[in-house]
Amino acid sequence: EGGDACAMVMLGLFHVVGEVVEKNVTYGMSMVSVAAGMGSDFAALYLSKWYATGEHGLPKDLTKAKYWSARILDGTCTIKDLTNDSRREAEAQLRDLHEEAAEDDDDEEEEEDDTGMDTSDH
Repeated sequence: EGGDACAMVMLGLFHVVGEVVEKNVTYGMSMVSVAAGMGSDFAALYLSKWYATGEHGLPKDLTKAKYWSARILDGTCTIKDLTNDSRREAEAQLRDLHEEAAEDDDDEEEEEDDTGMDTSDH
């Protein structure tokens, strides 16, 4: 089971970048997504990165990026393929995502203050 997920991630990444196989981003991303759903922390790291940056046609979505990083760190991912360096990268990414989300919240509050209107009920 774990070997299948690892192979799916690798093949998916090859398709996303067009290395070794013909480039097919949609197919490659679906393979990485399936592997992440199977519990691969390696796949979850890539999904988190892609959602954080909006790469490969995914929308930039900090909530989904945090979700996938958190799954790596809280042990929800049962297939452990990441190196210690990659785990540290996931920790740093999750920390950065929380900071970015907090900054976005601050920006929204400042926009509300600038209008002089209370839009919290809408």
